[in-house]
Amino acid sequence: MLMVCRIIILALYAAVAAADPVGKSHLQHMHLLFRHGDRTPISTFPLDGHPFDTTWPEGPGQLTQLGIEQQYLLGTWIRENYANFIPRQYNASTFYMRSTDVDRTLTSALANLAGLFRHSNSSLEKYGIHWRPIPIHTVQQTSEIMFAAAPCPRFHQILEESYKSEVTKAFLDKHKSLFDLLRNVTGWPKLGVDKLWIVEDELICLEAHNFSLPEWYTPAFKEELAIVAEYLWKLQYSDTERRRLELGVFLNDMIEHMDRVINPNISSSRPALSSAINGGLTSPKVMAYSAHDENVAALLAALGVYDNETKPEYTSLVLVELHGPQPPADPAAYSIRVRYKRNWQDSTGEYLKLPACSIAATPSEGCEYKKVVEYLQPMLLRPEDFESACRLKLYSSGSFFLFVGIAAFGLLLVLSGLVSFVCIVVYRRRQHSHYQPFSSDDDLAC
Repeated sequence: MLMVCRIIILALYAAVAAADPVGKSHLQHMHLLFRHGDRTPISTFPLDGHPFDTTWPEGPGQLTQLGIEQQYLLGTWIRENYANFIPRQYNASTFYMRSTDVDRTLTSALANLAGLFRHSNSSLEKYGIHWRPIPIHTVQQTSEIMFAAAPCPRFHQILEESYKSEVTKAFLDKHKSLFDLLRNVTGWPKLGVDKLWIVEDELICLEAHNFSLPEWYTPAFKEELAIVAEYLWKLQYSDTERRRLELGVFLNDMIEHMDRVINPNISSSRPALSSAINGGLTSPKVMAYSAHDENVAALLAALGVYDNETKPEYTSLVLVELHGPQPPADPAAYSIRVRYKRNWQDSTGEYLKLPACSIAATPSEGCEYKKVVEYLQPMLLRPEDFESACRLKLYSSGSFFLFVGIAAFGLLLVLSGLVSFVCIVVYRRRQHSHYQPFSSDDDLAC
């Protein structure tokens, strides 16, 4: 009888081991970054025929009712696709949400969490409110180094250099007629890149909300404007240094978290940035971020998968999944999979092929964790290095020669002042001193 019991126990153990063998790969951690939902225009142009206050009563750059719904549905999509990974009930040790300190991203995070944790228990149920508040972390924009909202002169310097390059000038010259027309219809005698995007953004918002469009906004004009805007947009993510400045702190933080997931006992010189904000939380299962189109684009570009993509749409979502055995384990046993949901109507999302693993069989199989970290290494930026990395470089785009000229002129002024001072001292000593005058070797020619 004892032998029979042992056989049964061994059989059960074997069945369990077969169902979940040691070392089998599972989803262990996830970083997700999404763009806010539909919003009102940030600004408008002088000759816009739609009074801003009455057309957009929510105010500039605010999440619309459509945007709230989009984010709620995005939250439900995350729940449906990761129901076995994200617990139904919120727990601070497993889930962390952070947002930029902007109204539309904060409200997007709120709406998203309402969908993601719609089944959470809440004491508000008795009032007919099927929702429970989930904490959303943020910092002031002037201190937001994770998404480069904090002052970073070098960040903008690189972009200006790109705009002034001969290649860009040649491209813009081909579309001179577009800019000439825009100057006439917008009321702006000078039209830079920022103003071009304001015009495009206003027109997109008007069209999305079924407002009347100006007569000059023809299909041909719309197509050309989109081509120019897309070219200038992609230009922002063609430079490795700019990617590092825009998202390097985020990437560094993400890798720190994943390292801790793989080996919870790992020693680190500092806590991960988001962990420090969240009171020391080190390795939650999910790190979620509500941000902007430029942040989504920067993440895709950093991962090497943005070349064939367009400007991220509302509620676009990037999921960076860490797969591997139950930690702790050898980092070589883990892999990264990147899933991209392009908009709120995209019902599946797509796993993207990472250039860090060019020989990978399929994107859904992912890429070795170590190879991804190695690929991202040039773009990682520690928070304490952000300020120094953001300093202007005076040798770029001919400014080195300007700097040398200014320095030489300043040195000449200092020397002239010093010579004048010495001459005055010598003259006064000759007039009022009983000492012998300087010899020819000591005298200064004044």
